[in-house]
Amino acid sequence: MLQDTSPICQQIYSDYIKTMSKKTILTMESVVNEFLNCIQKGFLDMNSTDVNKYYLMLREKVQKSQQQGSTMSKKIHILHAFAAFILENREKYGISFENYFTPYLKLVEKVRLQAKLAPIEHIDKLFQAAKDDIQGYCILLMAYRVGLKSSEIAEIEEEDLAVYENGMYIYVKQRHDYCYVPEDVVTALNKYLQQKAPNKYLFFNNRGNPINPCYVTRMIKKYIQKSGIPNYSLMTIRNSCAFVMDAYGASEEQKAQQLGIGMIGIRRYKNTSYRDDMKRKANDLVRIRVDAP
Repeated sequence: MLQDTSPICQQIYSDYIKTMSKKTILTMESVVNEFLNCIQKGFLDMNSTDVNKYYLMLREKVQKSQQQGSTMSKKIHILHAFAAFILENREKYGISFENYFTPYLKLVEKVRLQAKLAPIEHIDKLFQAAKDDIQGYCILLMAYRVGLKSSEIAEIEEEDLAVYENGMYIYVKQRHDYCYVPEDVVTALNKYLQQKAPNKYLFFNNRGNPINPCYVTRMIKKYIQKSGIPNYSLMTIRNSCAFVMDAYGASEEQKAQQLGIGMIGIRRYKNTSYRDDMKRKANDLVRIRVDAP
């Protein structure tokens, strides 16, 4: 039920939802009521300051990983559509009204397109949870520090590792190209290679067979539960690789090459506030580089 009990708003709302499904109506009511709780006034009484207050509240939730950018975008679009209906029919209802949500459509689109990422404190806890499993630890490193997908990680063979004067590289079969391995990952890999049983594949299960993407997903879920952090996907952890590179001033071309994606895709990884936060957290001894287990 809509919390704005004014007769005119109730009439407008009733007309607006006439053709909506029950599920859509429930979503609509939830979003509108959240907005009303935030501004503490009726929908028809709102102003630009009220909308900005709500926008800042949603943005803070996204920054704290309490809500996805896509959810924020959906909420603003729902409110904008309702406001647009009122604006279009304001003469019919005999009211004066402005749609203050319009300027925020572009802003929430930028938030939505920004890749989801895990805060570095959560990444730190994830690696702490996996420190006694050196293979699992190295698999996480392949995503977080090297930027590989689960299918790319599963295909790595020992012979795909190549050491040159300027460092170690991994030949990624799906890309038909080599990918740079940061020094901290090399340290952990060398420790792992000294302990692993003979096998042509870099990572394998208890039966000696190569792992697959499902294995990686289950392994990550296991350590996420152990660490007590939110349920991040490997993609989220991999996204963070681009932000780490961005924190160290890597160019878009370098990030695109490392993650094996195009230049258009890499632009969604731009996040100045995250880069600045990583620099600050580095001073607080939260690891951007990852220690060997």
